[in-house]
Amino acid sequence: MFHQFTMKTGAAYAIFGCKASKKEIEAQLPRLRSDSRLPINMQISLEDLTEMDISPDTDLKAAIKREDVISDARSETKRLSSNARLYGMHAKLDNQTGEETARLLSGLLNLAYSSTNLYERKEPYYGSITFQHEDGTYKTFE
Repeated sequence: MFHQFTMKTGAAYAIFGCKASKKEIEAQLPRLRSDSRLPINMQISLEDLTEMDISPDTDLKAAIKREDVISDARSETKRLSSNARLYGMHAKLDNQTGEETARLLSGLLNLAYSSTNLYERKEPYYGSITFQHEDGTYKTFE
């Protein structure tokens, strides 16, 4: 008798502020992935949310549930730095939980803050990570 196993995919979503352009962040991603030892099969996508409206059918919208979360994040980012942009990063990893995916994404973002030229020394940081729990609900990674 064969058992059918379902492969789970962990999903995590980060919202963070950064003065760097999307192109500058994307240029750093290969080194950040390597230095933080992310699994090779971890998928990462980056969106500039500074002026983008989040449509109701996007994964990011489902994760954060409310437009006011984006609005609050935009306000906090602007409060910390008038020329910062707001980004969303979506990570997916097969055969891992959402919480483990969020932990790995958090490590990548911490490394981006501490060891790249994307942030100035002692520059304030705003960021939040949400992940999809195994029961289907979304939780904040702490």
